Amino acid sequence: FDTELLFSLSLPPLGYQKHLEQDLPHNPKRFDSSLCVLGCEGFTSGRCYWELEVGDGGGWAVGVARESVKRKGEFIFGPEKGIWAVGLWRSRYLVITSPATPLSLSWVPRRIRVSLDYTQGQVAFFDADSEAPIFTFPPASFTGERVRPWLWVEMGSQLRSKEDPIT
Repeated sequence: FDTELLFSLSLPPLGYQKHLEQDLPHNPKRFDSSLCVLGCEGFTSGRCYWELEVGDGGGWAVGVARESVKRKGEFIFGPEKGIWAVGLWRSRYLVITSPATPLSLSWVPRRIRVSLDYTQGQVAFFDADSEAPIFTFPPASFTGERVRPWLWVEMGSQLRSKEDPIT
């Protein structure tokens, strides 16, 4: 899990997108149509969690993804595509499913805890400050495949991590 990378994942507003465009060499591990990243460390057993500071503006999503998640071309996020996540989009908190499932939160979370129990196939999200549950996905079968932390940000949004995952 590369905390150097995740310490401050922040992108400028959409108007500055042209300055971010780069002529990068082809890399099969790079997402090419979405501002997504996978954590360096993957998990194939046990339990762990990590926390991210989230903004209350723009759009972001945090969770886990199968290592085999599609990274090229347009695709839909959701468990059926190997991504279990929650996020903020257009001022609404959502479970990242297809279609998206609205979350009715009576508070604005500042830090999200992503909790993974690989053996039980459980991915759950909590407010890291109050420990209030946000959402738990139904049990999944990862079938021995490595899963990694997954993040998506909209231009102008921000996510920060200050520590390694706890195992």
